[in-house]
Amino acid sequence: MTEGMWDAGDWGPLERFVAEEYIADTLWAFEPGFRRGAIIPAAEQLGTLPLPGDHPERCQFLVAETLFGEMLALPNPRHKAVFYHVVIQDLCAAIPTFPKMMAKVVGAMFAQIARMELETRERLADWMAHHLSCFDLAWPWKSWAHVAEQSREHPQRRFCESVVRRLLRSCFQKRVENSLPEELRTTLMPAYAMSANGVGVPGVNAKYLEDLSARARFAKRDERDSATDAEQTNALELDALAEVSALVKTKTPASAVVGWFQDSGARTALGDATCAETLTAAALRHGQKCLTHHDVLLRRYAPALAEFQSSPEERETLAAGTAVTRAASGVWAGTHPRMAVAAVSRVVALAIVPPAAVARWLETRAFAFGDDAEEAARWGGEDAFEIAAEAVGARAAAATRAEAALRDAEARLAEARRAASAAEAAREDAEQRDALTQRDQFARTAQAHRDRALALEREAADAAGPAEAARAAAAEAAAATGAALARGVVRVAGVDAAAARLRGAAATGKDAGRDAAPEPRAFRALALAAAALRRMRAVGGVALESAIKEAAAASGAGEATLAVLGEAVCGPGGFEAAATVATAPAADVDVAMAE
Repeated sequence: MTEGMWDAGDWGPLERFVAEEYIADTLWAFEPGFRRGAIIPAAEQLGTLPLPGDHPERCQFLVAETLFGEMLALPNPRHKAVFYHVVIQDLCAAIPTFPKMMAKVVGAMFAQIARMELETRERLADWMAHHLSCFDLAWPWKSWAHVAEQSREHPQRRFCESVVRRLLRSCFQKRVENSLPEELRTTLMPAYAMSANGVGVPGVNAKYLEDLSARARFAKRDERDSATDAEQTNALELDALAEVSALVKTKTPASAVVGWFQDSGARTALGDATCAETLTAAALRHGQKCLTHHDVLLRRYAPALAEFQSSPEERETLAAGTAVTRAASGVWAGTHPRMAVAAVSRVVALAIVPPAAVARWLETRAFAFGDDAEEAARWGGEDAFEIAAEAVGARAAAATRAEAALRDAEARLAEARRAASAAEAAREDAEQRDALTQRDQFARTAQAHRDRALALEREAADAAGPAEAARAAAAEAAAATGAALARGVVRVAGVDAAAARLRGAAATGKDAGRDAAPEPRAFRALALAAAALRRMRAVGGVALESAIKEAAAASGAGEATLAVLGEAVCGPGGFEAAATVATAPAADVDVAMAE
């Protein structure tokens, strides 16, 4: 992007490469253990780099461009995204001319937005929302006012909508609305048309709750032994959602709620899946004020939801888990900028549903386009993409914690063994010098370290099992979610054409900016699926590759679609390259990697 800004005799490609590597090395050296202070060390160092002083603005432009390049690197950036966010914020606060250079880089990316991978656009939108929320929402939106005239599927307009949606997660709606020019407010601000709190106001999804209430009606049987057949037939019809909501409001214990479903005949009439969906929706509606209320109610009724998922039939258990996921997404879908994702991530993190249930929801519901009631939770929208990523991320985080505990135990074991060896060597030395008092002291010390090492061996052995199980669970979650994505995206109309477009040459010039071609739902669905699979690659490994290949082939994926999925999960060359590496002799693999 900085090409054309340098005069003759300025830096050539080699000097530029060295400067970029210097910036990247500075980030690497000062990132570990960064804490939010006045200015973090990495930003301090970048603000005083020994770059040529005759063109400070161009050097700042280069710093900004390198930071964004590192942050948007695929498949994953070198450091956590928030680290880059904080560095850019600190540079803007410390150097008066840096914000202008940073805005130029963002403007250059926006002008060529169609050239960027969809995942990098979402990352850029994450950064921009975080950055604006820290700088009083100040941004020259008027220079982007033309997006108001673009179609809903235009990449520039979709990017602006993503930024605003993320801003609404951390800022009051009125503040965000007032920060936008008049011509962009109606275009970018979500309507929340189905919110129970009124159009334009975040709240629970009234349409979903109405539909669920209609599905959750049942006839309560007359329990009197003397009741006639006519009386039984004309039994009172109850709304299970209303009844359960009343129980939740009075903090009725989970066991009593299960008892009500059983005694009233609701469990028999509706089935475990609908009962689980009804209870989840009632709990989330009652706890809509904040995530803390969500967690309290979900924990309170977790035993009841587990009861509805306790069928010996695996299919029925999975259906009940899928119903819980459907309720968690449906209560908030299309009516709040974040809560649908948060609710699903919480039911997974609290182990109320397994990732397989989320995968089943993705396959059966997230790709069913056309239902406006859950539009924001459809694949191709950002909510479903984040739900899939966080379903696997929860298991990956658990595996990381278990592996960290194992590494800690192994490190302490190695330290105890070294200490025991050192004490034993000191004992032998004392014995050779006939220093009997020292010998006995070192002998006791060595024995204490050996005893500690034995205890740590048992601790490490105890930690190894959970770590291995957590890794296997994470790989299983990635494989299940990945397979569901593959099966779901292959069924989307027009996906093969979208795959051919994804694999084709990227647009350039105006064709990548204002005049960029619209990106239909199939294009976004496939691009986001590929992005999710790239995130899962390190977690799923061979299990993910096999699951994707089998699911895509069984679903009749076209050649271009199969190639996109293969490159996402296996890297360049896709499934064929991975198969070649897997079957090649070790020596040949080493040679190929060296080449």
